[in-house]
Amino acid sequence: MVRIARENIKTSGYAEKISVIEADAKDYLSYIDDDEVFDMIFLDGPKAHYIYMLDECVRLLKKGGVLISDNVLYKGMTADDNHVVRRKITIVKRLRKYIDMLMEHKELETSLLPLGDGVTISVKK
Repeated sequence: MVRIARENIKTSGYAEKISVIEADAKDYLSYIDDDEVFDMIFLDGPKAHYIYMLDECVRLLKKGGVLISDNVLYKGMTADDNHVVRRKITIVKRLRKYIDMLMEHKELETSLLPLGDGVTISVKK
């Protein structure tokens, strides 16, 4: 996916304005200084860890910046208890908590879109 993103950016004419960072978000986010802000953060990692990365993502977003969180419906399990597979209960609970955190966050305006496996788009106020 990162390879495709880099190829698309290269041909977009905006390569000098876009940086792709491929790293373990949970570790990487905490090392970034407060003065480095991002226009957009695309969060697509271990779903159970989203709740632990939210504060760092918000800290690093500039005002008007966008946080996109992928796969938040997790095969429909976060939306319907009848679809929850027993071995995925912890992930589903944490994703539900993450969605609630986004929706209630005082610095974010969030929409959940049922596209693919679910995506949230949050804009920092």
